[in-house]
Amino acid sequence: MSKLTLTIIALYAGTPTGATTCVDDPLWEKQNGKPGKTCAWIAWRVESKPKICQTAKSSDGTRAKDACPLACGTCPACDVSEVRLSDFEAWRREEGFWWGKYTFLDENGDPYESSTWNYEYQHYWGFIHMELVGNSLKQRNVFVYPPSQKCAADNSTSGEGVCGVNGNEKVFSADQSASDCDGNLAGPYPYGPFTLDTTTTLFGDDTIVYQVKLPAALGGGFTQNQLTTLPGNDVRVRTAQGFYMGAPTYASFYREYRLADKAAWLTKLAEIRSEAGVLPSDECGFDSRSAPSGVTCAEHFGFDM
Repeated sequence: MSKLTLTIIALYAGTPTGATTCVDDPLWEKQNGKPGKTCAWIAWRVESKPKICQTAKSSDGTRAKDACPLACGTCPACDVSEVRLSDFEAWRREEGFWWGKYTFLDENGDPYESSTWNYEYQHYWGFIHMELVGNSLKQRNVFVYPPSQKCAADNSTSGEGVCGVNGNEKVFSADQSASDCDGNLAGPYPYGPFTLDTTTTLFGDDTIVYQVKLPAALGGGFTQNQLTTLPGNDVRVRTAQGFYMGAPTYASFYREYRLADKAAWLTKLAEIRSEAGVLPSDECGFDSRSAPSGVTCAEHFGFDM
C-alpha cells in the first residue's frame, strides 16, 4: 500500500477510546483489484461508491458495505439513550471528587470584584463532585471564598459573617446528557431570565471544550467558552472565557486535583472552610447570583455531608 493509503486508513479507522460509533475494517481490501483498494479508497469514490459498496468483496467474501460502514454510509443509527459515558476515557478521567485552586479575572485582567458578593476572587477554592449516570453527567459544585480584604471601603457581607473575618460559599449545578454516540454532551444553562443551550465536545481522551451561546434571537454569540485539559494523572486544568454580546467580560484559571474518595474530599473541604472562616450557617448558603440557595449541602450534593 502507498503511504497516502495508509494515512487515509488511519484517519478512517481511528476512533476515540470508548466511542460507540461504527468504524471501517483497516484490513479489508477489494478482491481482484489493484493493491490499495481499501475502505479508505472507497471513501474517496463519488459516483462509483454505491455500486462498489454493494458488490465489492474481499478475498474471504466480506462485502464492502459490511466491512466499510463508515466509508459506505451504512452505520446504524445512533441511539443516545444507550450511550454509556463511562465507556469514554475522557469522562472516566472527569468522574469523581475534585478540589481546586481558582482565580477569576475581569475584562481588564484584574481580580474580579462583584457588587453583590464582597469576597475575594483572586484566590479561592472549588469542590466538585462529577458523577456519570448512564448517558448523563451530573455535576455539583461548592465554591469557597476567603474573607474580603477591602472592608474599609465596603464592609458588607452575605449571611451571618463579619467582613474581613468570615468567608462564604456559593453552590452551582450542571447536568448534561449525550447528544450523540461519540461522547459529546448537551444540556441547559440558566442565564438570568433565560435558559441557554450548552454543548460539550470531546477531543480525544484528554481535552474537552464546553460552550454556552446565546439564542439566535439575542445574537447567538458566546456567553462562555471553556477548555479542560486532563493529563490523566488525577489533575485537571480549566480556563474559561466569558462574553456579553461579543465583548470579553471575564477569564478564569482553575487548577484541580482528584481525591481518592468522598471521605478525603470532605476532609479537605472542612480544612478549607476552616481556613476561610466559613460559618456553618453559611455553608452552601448562596447560589451563583449571590442569592440564598435555599438548599442544604446534603440536598445540593445528594449525600450526607
